[in-house]
Amino acid sequence: MHLTLRQLQMIVAIADRRSLSRAAQAMNVAQPSLTRSLREAEAGLGVKLFERTPRGMAPTIFGEVLVRHGKAVDAELRGATDEIQALNRGGAGRVAIGVTLLGTAALVPRAIAAFSVKWPTVTVQLIHARDNADAATRLLSGDLDLAVRPSPEHGPEEGLIEDYLFTSQLGVWARGNHPLFRRGAVALQDLLDFGWVLPVKSVAPRRQLDNVFRQRGLIPPRAMVETASLEAIRALLLQTDWLTLLPDFVFRDEGVSEPIKPLPVALPGAQRPIGVSRRASGTLSPAARALLMHIKQAAASFA
Repeated sequence: MHLTLRQLQMIVAIADRRSLSRAAQAMNVAQPSLTRSLREAEAGLGVKLFERTPRGMAPTIFGEVLVRHGKAVDAELRGATDEIQALNRGGAGRVAIGVTLLGTAALVPRAIAAFSVKWPTVTVQLIHARDNADAATRLLSGDLDLAVRPSPEHGPEEGLIEDYLFTSQLGVWARGNHPLFRRGAVALQDLLDFGWVLPVKSVAPRRQLDNVFRQRGLIPPRAMVETASLEAIRALLLQTDWLTLLPDFVFRDEGVSEPIKPLPVALPGAQRPIGVSRRASGTLSPAARALLMHIKQAAASFA
């Protein structure tokens, strides 16, 4: 049996709303008609696509497969529609790129600036993703065309392709006139005399930092503030003696006035590969392919 586009849309609608009645309302069809269509799909495939739970209709493992593919198909259709409408208006469409804290700094703006010179009629949507999982979800749903982020620790997620860009070294950063810069040498122990601004404990860089201290028999630093906002980190460092953990390229384009600088202290093993991800299914628009090329060119200067 081959599912129709309408059936795929129905399955996605039920999964998103966890309710037959709400899905029927969203698709502007009668609930009995939607129920009948779902039963026909399940009968044709020979599997159960949804099960009832206390929180509503939840897709089974078979349903999850169709939801994923259904969202990818919908993303392709939306992309084609957007391109046609943009061409009809005399433009060239839009590209959505997701970034995490690591991806926002220097690299992506540099790539977008170069891209916009050659594609001036394309609108670039720059979207902040909370973390790798959020970026992956947005890619698979079609909300993003590309995502620049730290490479997932266990390899690319199912349905995604990742191109390696470069490996960054995590380091300890402080404002340029921080007291530690007046010392001849800085040891890990010295870093514990100051407050820290850090990412939450669940992310890989934080775990890497904690491991470095534990391997030296030291208690990991306690965060005064936990945040993923680069703007907040910069402001806090410039106003305090606090320290932070960031990749070596983040503040590369800082000006000479009160810069943020890396301290001369090694964090062995604290490295992160950086990559750019996209959906494995479907095709990138010409504009998205061009932006991908510019990202890779910008990354070459960071390697």
